[in-house]
Amino acid sequence: MPNRRDSYIFGQAQSAPAEKPVQRPEACPFCQSKAVSTLAKVITASTYWRCQSCGDMWNPERLERATRLPRRGSSW
Repeated sequence: MPNRRDSYIFGQAQSAPAEKPVQRPEACPFCQSKAVSTLAKVITASTYWRCQSCGDMWNPERLERATRLPRRGSSW
């Protein structure tokens, strides 16, 4: 159970950070098909999407993170 003090800062209620609005992907990032779907009832940055054409699944948040981070390991 969370501590009641954790939700207050100097007597003021602390609100949860608002998530930025997320749009439905226009196309699959792998095959560019427009046939994408999700089972999620609420679309967030962590929603997983499946391409009906190629079958790949992805999550926009993780996909963006994977393209930003440098690869680890040797440079051979």
